[in-house]
Amino acid sequence: MEKELIKTRRMNRIIGILAIGALAFITIGATTAPEKPDEIRAKKIILEDAGGKARGKLSIGEKGPVLELISPDGKTLASLFAEGNSAGLLLTDANGKQRVGLNAGNETTELSFSDANGVQRISLNAQGGTTKLVLNGAGGNQRIGLSAQGNNASITCFDANGKPRAKADLFDNAPNFTLCGDTGTPFWSAIPDKYTE
Repeated sequence: MEKELIKTRRMNRIIGILAIGALAFITIGATTAPEKPDEIRAKKIILEDAGGKARGKLSIGEKGPVLELISPDGKTLASLFAEGNSAGLLLTDANGKQRVGLNAGNETTELSFSDANGVQRISLNAQGGTTKLVLNGAGGNQRIGLSAQGNNASITCFDANGKPRAKADLFDNAPNFTLCGDTGTPFWSAIPDKYTE
């Protein structure tokens, strides 16, 4: 009987030591701050809302990295991307139609705005020494075009069929004005030989 009592005491001591050790390990582990990694490497990161729906995504595709912001119903509303040596931003409405686009490359920067039907209505483009602004009608046809290059500038008005009908230019500080027929062929021009104020 005495041997059984000694055995039980020994077992109780071992259990007590293990319990105290486990409690110490849990306490020390709970108070120690987790180590923060210096970097995270992944091919895709998905951000979820409280309901588990994907609301943001950072991924690397065949053309380069893409950051997407996603609506509660799963539609991509904004995309920021890099392809080669250019970068861009696309903003989309709730119906999935692209409404704003921005693209910046080595030689060209372009900003465009589209209507609710996805038809591009305004385009601003800067390439080299030339800047162009294009205003389109509801059907997507160019209606007004403005351009500037160096000391030269022009504005052209187009009809509903996309034919140029009126154009005002300033070349080398000399103005001229041209009217065109329904085929786009000029029929009248005011081009002064010399322009003086």
